[in-house]
Amino acid sequence: MSCAVEPELAGSCARVPAQSKLWQARRWSGCAPTSLCNGRTDPVGEHSVQTHSPRSETRAGCPYKHLLLALLGAALLAPDCLGQAAPPYRLLRAWDAGPEVKEVHSLCFDQKGDLILVDSIASRVHRYTVQGQRVGEIGRGPGNGPGQFAGPRDAKVSPSGEIFVSDGNNQRIQVFAPDGSFLRMFGSKGNGPGQLLRGHAIDFGPDGKLFVADVDNSRIAVFDAEGKFLYAWGRAGKGPGLFQAPHGLGVDPEGNLFVSNYYGPCQKFGPDGRFFFEFAPAGFRGWIHFHSMATDRRGNVYLAARDADRRNAVVMFNHEGRFLREWSATAGRGVRAIAVDKEGLVYLAADSRDFHGVEVFGP
Repeated sequence: MSCAVEPELAGSCARVPAQSKLWQARRWSGCAPTSLCNGRTDPVGEHSVQTHSPRSETRAGCPYKHLLLALLGAALLAPDCLGQAAPPYRLLRAWDAGPEVKEVHSLCFDQKGDLILVDSIASRVHRYTVQGQRVGEIGRGPGNGPGQFAGPRDAKVSPSGEIFVSDGNNQRIQVFAPDGSFLRMFGSKGNGPGQLLRGHAIDFGPDGKLFVADVDNSRIAVFDAEGKFLYAWGRAGKGPGLFQAPHGLGVDPEGNLFVSNYYGPCQKFGPDGRFFFEFAPAGFRGWIHFHSMATDRRGNVYLAARDADRRNAVVMFNHEGRFLREWSATAGRGVRAIAVDKEGLVYLAADSRDFHGVEVFGP
């Protein structure tokens, strides 16, 4: 699905309710209802009543007919608020991370704009430029000591620039300075307040709160930047607000939280855990597993999806859960994770037997 609206405009438009768009479409679908064509001034507004006859709407000879049809198309394609334009995406570049990387399980941007790659298999965290040049390593590799990892799942950078790593099999969160030096860690194994069983995705709200998707506790745990436990919500089940192996997280510009469940659906919550709605259930367009997700500065949602034949793709939705488009990585490569930069370029953690690296897509 493509959209005629330029992506740069998608984040700056005023919210237009759906019913208003439908009214606009009806109003501009013919020429007689407008004062341009019939010399009559109709009431303008969402609650105005059209008094013209259906025959007058299709009257031939209106000099503004083509203009009005163009306006109709623009009204129907216009994005609603936080961004719904879905430009076509194409592969811009790809690079292999090298022999030291066994899998790119997740990726994110640091404060300088470099990429942090999390290797869950080798239990290492690496840093690269966006062009694929290796910068260095964060932490001390596999182990259970401070700064060491066991199956790390995700990394995110706090508003202050600190690097947080979800150390999945060590049931903790580790924190590093922007230069990669170890600072502190928090969390322990269990299902009590502030404890984790398998922390997977992490992300920060605008106020600096850290959200952690705990797969095996089927909940979202929330901490402050120092590691103090604040609150949690969720339990296993099917239905509004319940979780089926929560794997992915993404925060929109308003501070709301999207949670993608491995077995579907994706859900939207307020930062306090208030459930809003869900979308992308298992089986949507053939996709049955959703490993991770990302959001962009316009509020769009990107899901890393897989079907029953293990075919992978990026499935894109707007902030209201409306499907926009989907596209795939290079044939034979899986999509583990997604990150979107400030310019809207989409970085995929791509993986195959002979490739462990990054593919970059853009309009």
